[in-house]
Amino acid sequence: MRDIYLQSKLEMAKTLHTYGVELSCISVATGLTQSKLVNELKIADDSEFGKHKIKKY
Repeated sequence: MRDIYLQSKLEMAKTLHTYGVELSCISVATGLTQSKLVNELKIADDSEFGKHKIKKY
């Protein structure tokens, strides 16, 4: 099970990404590295939305 602190940061990152905020800005806002965000968002995306992918801007 993921740490609740990490989960809340990932939820914030997903919300920001949905609104078109750049990955570098999301990284600063969440305190997570860009590579960590990309990896974790793919995991969260696959587990929560099945085959749907996060929209890329």
